[in-house]
Amino acid sequence: MEYRDNETVAFVNKIQDMTRQGDEVKITNIGAYKYYDSQKHSLSRIRDLSPAQVEVSTLSGFAQIISEEREKYPVKLFVIVDSPTGVYATTTLLYDLERDVPYSTVTNPTNFQYGNYYRAEDFLIALRSRFVANDDVNYLAQAVMSITNTRSIKTEDDGITQKAEARKGIALTGNTEIRPIVKVAPFRTFTEVEQPESEFLFRVKDIGDEVGAALYEADGGAWEKAAMENVKEYLEKALKGVDGVTVIA
Repeated sequence: MEYRDNETVAFVNKIQDMTRQGDEVKITNIGAYKYYDSQKHSLSRIRDLSPAQVEVSTLSGFAQIISEEREKYPVKLFVIVDSPTGVYATTTLLYDLERDVPYSTVTNPTNFQYGNYYRAEDFLIALRSRFVANDDVNYLAQAVMSITNTRSIKTEDDGITQKAEARKGIALTGNTEIRPIVKVAPFRTFTEVEQPESEFLFRVKDIGDEVGAALYEADGGAWEKAAMENVKEYLEKALKGVDGVTVIA
């Protein structure tokens, strides 16, 4: 197992230097800890080696490495669901009141820019690539496709003079009705778990020469708690039967 601990490396280097110089290395026990004489009249604690952190890209890989290496780790592990996109494993307090953090996993979903008006084509692409397919996603796609920018001229002619009024704005084809609130599930957490649905405010307007569509978050961030609970449930199931592991969200 690879280890990475700067203080331990410094301790080993110091011992080697003192040995080469013929100095006596003094080790002192104070309570449960050991100290060495790093400088004259100065003691430094000798810390245990800590393993280098392993970062994986999926929840399944995270659970697998913990399952396979659990017997090699002598202390209890806490799996912390830190956010909808991040999980790490930390040890219980070690004898020197430190903790190791041997494993972690992070996902980076492609973010949808809420509150930003997308051109119709970009909005449609985002709907298909960044949201779980459901009835409201289909509704949004149909609504955007049915919206057109109108540029018409209304004329009045009394035979002597002619008046022209330019009209510009958003019009709907057919009998499409714009619903202000939709419920959809963007990809915002690990793909192995269910993506939480939440409510969004749907708005359209002119942007330049095209129609623009936007979604505004309307659930107050409640989706984050739901996503973290989904990740917790997944990991509890994946790590079932592995002793000494507790999942916390």
